[in-house]
This record gives sequence, structure tokens and C-alpha cells, in this order.
Amino acid sequence: MSKATYKPILCLDFDGVCHSYTSGWKGAATIPDPPVAGMWEFLEQAVDVFEVHIFSSRTKQEGGKKAMFDWFLKWAVTDKQQGTAAMLIFPEEKPAAFVGLDDRVITFRGEWPDVEELRGFKTWMQDPRGATNRFPRGKFHESDEGELRLAVYVKDGTIIMDFGKSVAWMGLDAPSARQMATLLSKHADRLENGTNQS
Repeated sequence: MSKATYKPILCLDFDGVCHSYTSGWKGAATIPDPPVAGMWEFLEQAVDVFEVHIFSSRTKQEGGKKAMFDWFLKWAVTDKQQGTAAMLIFPEEKPAAFVGLDDRVITFRGEWPDVEELRGFKTWMQDPRGATNRFPRGKFHESDEGELRLAVYVKDGTIIMDFGKSVAWMGLDAPSARQMATLLSKHADRLENGTNQS
């Protein structure tokens, strides 16, 4: 392959990344649920930049690879989506990818994670934190991802506000701002008093 046509490999996990997997495991060849919202829009852009590989635990199981391929064709309802589906690659082995998307991995940054935290790992669908894409007060502006669920707790003498994902900004109405201030104040009081209860 010449440098002019070379594309780096993007490896996508299937269940929980492409397939919404809301019904859980039904067998390698049974894929009952629709795509994760926004999948086609993402793939249509990705295939222009990457060689997109779909790899899954289904890949090596009987009927799994064909079922994944057929699933993409089933949900490709426009000509553009069908063209995108035709560009996907279903390798036999996990490729040496430039980058991957998987709902069950953590990026290693040279520092070993806490084993207990790993044991408590949750996928994006199991973790209630983060933007919900619901807009109970309307959309504030284009970067608004909707209401935000977060966890506030004390760990190692520090009050943690855990948003579950990167957050650029947060908007609060007056009652919500007071509620947040009260919650943080209660945690600060507990911390000062030497009690780390949530």
C-alpha cells in the first residue's frame, strides 16, 4: 500500500460501542439491539480518515463475524450508510491499531490503577454519571449536552466532584447552585470534623 493511500487503523469494539447491547448477551450470532446513537455519523467521518476495523469477542465464535456484518447492513438505511458499512473490515485477529474505541478499557498513562477501582469498573451504560442528553430547561447553546449527573464524595482528605467524563462547563439555576453549595459545605464540615462519610 502506498503512503498516499495509507490510512491508520481505528479498531472499534462492537458491543457497547457500535451495538447498543441493551438486551445483553444472547449468543454470538444474535444481535437484537439498534446502534448506539450517533454511530453512523461518526463512521461516515471515520472511514475518510481511518481504516475502520470491527473486532469483538464475537469474532472467533461461530456465526459471530457474519452476524456483525449483517447487523451493519440491516441498520444501514441510507445509501451513504450502506457505502460506509461496505468499507468496514472484520479482521480475524485484533489489529495493531493506531487507536481503538472500547467501552471496557482504560487508557494506561504510566501509572498503575488501583485494583479495587478496576474491580468496580462500569461501562458508560452502567455508570449514571455524565451528560444525559436530556434538556429539562432547554438547550443553553450548541455545546450543551444536557443535564449532568455527578458524584460528590470525600477520598484521601479531598472533596471529589466526579463528573464521569471531561466537562468544559456547567450551568446551574439558583436552586441547583444552592443545593450544590450546601452539599459541598456538608462534605467540607465532615472533612474538617474528621469524618469521611458520604
